[in-house]
Amino acid sequence: MRCLNRTVTECAKCRGGPVPFLPASRAWRTSRGATALCRVSSPQSSGLPTPETAAAPSEAADTASLLGTAWDPEGLFGTSTPLNFAAGEQMGDLIARRERERAARRAATAAAAAAASPAPVPLPAHARPLRPLPGDGAAAAAAGGLRPADLPPAVVSELDSLLRRDFMPVDLSWPGVRVLHLDPPVVTVEGFLTGEQCDRMVQAAEASGRMQASRIGASNVTSLYGNASSNRRTSTSMMVTPGVAGPVMDTVVSELQSRGKKLLRADEGPAWGPSGKLPRSGQYCYEALQVARYETGQHFLAHEDGFPPALASSNGFQRHATLLVYLNDVAVGGATRFDHLGLAVRPAKGKALLFFPAFADGTADCRSLHTAEDAVDIKYATQQWIARGLPKPQQPQQQQQQQPQPGVAGSAKLAAAAKQQQEQELEQRERAGRQAKGAKTVAKSGKGFGSKPAK
Repeated sequence: MRCLNRTVTECAKCRGGPVPFLPASRAWRTSRGATALCRVSSPQSSGLPTPETAAAPSEAADTASLLGTAWDPEGLFGTSTPLNFAAGEQMGDLIARRERERAARRAATAAAAAAASPAPVPLPAHARPLRPLPGDGAAAAAAGGLRPADLPPAVVSELDSLLRRDFMPVDLSWPGVRVLHLDPPVVTVEGFLTGEQCDRMVQAAEASGRMQASRIGASNVTSLYGNASSNRRTSTSMMVTPGVAGPVMDTVVSELQSRGKKLLRADEGPAWGPSGKLPRSGQYCYEALQVARYETGQHFLAHEDGFPPALASSNGFQRHATLLVYLNDVAVGGATRFDHLGLAVRPAKGKALLFFPAFADGTADCRSLHTAEDAVDIKYATQQWIARGLPKPQQPQQQQQQQPQPGVAGSAKLAAAAKQQQEQELEQRERAGRQAKGAKTVAKSGKGFGSKPAK
């Protein structure tokens, strides 16, 4: 038996442990789930139920339940790390922690509500036009998309041709497929992984001890292009390579990758390269899979999975597809929002999200800009990127003789310039999105010129 207040391991008198200050909700729970007031004084003098009688319904049990609800209505103490009394921590520290968690949940809930109907961020002038679902595409996407069988046959045929020509082939007849957007294509697959597979992946990742602060640029071949922590990405994650998280993780990853190849019709094209290895020119392969955890208030702000030309050339590959699988159900927050498309995908356990950061020719598709919205409840997801090898840039022999090859310093400057340009573009798009959303708010409120835009 354990105290409902997890800040104490055992209770005095009844369990023989030390007694710090206990709140009014002091109670313990039996293995069968019944609740009773904690016996901080002898049961003979207090009249409180004993462990042997606690399983029976009683007025005291109801009282304890009511007091617990009043003290900790959100149940935050149920998931809190126990206090370290040996290090001098007191109940006041837990109360302060609870208030911080409440504030974080309120902020994340407000952010999730504000993002429920996102205003699309304007596209860059050079971007290819968007093509949403026919009819009221926005409403259909918000409702979870349409099955290919519910789309006109001509539209399905066009989508299939578009995928084969400009992106990657996709088996649109796969069970559970839903189409959310036509160009750029955005597809979800219900039940891509089973609930058991999701649980095993989460448990293996947490048990590995390798979950750490997420970094931007972790997949770059050269460190010149950055691999650093950033407040743009505040989740915790790990890169999964064979054996790093045990055989259970390896089995689930193998099952996920096998299904992914079938979904992407890998058997219809050239043979794929080995996972986690640099692919040859024109060859597809899986990058190392990543498992991520988002806690209250954590996010990954607007970003593209595709690489700018200089970075793709340096890496020797471009990221052509993102296969993201949600590993748990999330009631509020944590959606994947496509900033230019004005749609958001809600996490659901086992659901896969498939989109394409780059065109078939290796050019990044800026329309795939997306955001991992602030989490309210904890969220787990796995990202499986599909890379394609790029041909090595070749120069005429005379130019090679006349022009010196850039050394490390020159490469570093190119890397820094490319990274700075990408960050500036992302900031500009975010600013444009805030302005567009502010204009929308002004229009709804009836205010005219001179009103201050929302920020």
